[in-house]
Amino acid sequence: MLELSALIHDGNDRRMARAAGELGAAVESMETATQKILASPEAVDDCARALVSVLNDDYHHDLAQDVQDHVVCICEECNFQDLAGQRIGEVIAMLMMVEGRLVAVIQRHCGGAIAHPVQHRSPRPRRDLSTRLDGASGHASQIDIDALFA
Repeated sequence: MLELSALIHDGNDRRMARAAGELGAAVESMETATQKILASPEAVDDCARALVSVLNDDYHHDLAQDVQDHVVCICEECNFQDLAGQRIGEVIAMLMMVEGRLVAVIQRHCGGAIAHPVQHRSPRPRRDLSTRLDGASGHASQIDIDALFA
């Protein structure tokens, strides 16, 4: 049961909830980045449309149309973010479901309490150098990271 409990808890932190939070933050970051990425092709498309409306010769008109066609391709390819977000959402739901079931099994076999696993690590606190979720503790600051490279 301690092994199952270790899957869920890392000290006081819930591992699966943290993993779900990390995935959720990744989805939010992808959405924000995609919106920023899409702003540029939209501006290029507006410029190409303005050019198409004033160009008289077919060659230059066709070039401006090619620019518009490439802009459409860029925008269509940014749909990966929506699909990835949906898939990550499914993983988050699965993690939360697995965690719920593990908690229920542990509580049934441990008399209602989740035992905290025995720590087999060194007594030094772990410093997580990964990206930090808003409000999360236990991560290195930018000063810590700068000190590693000093």
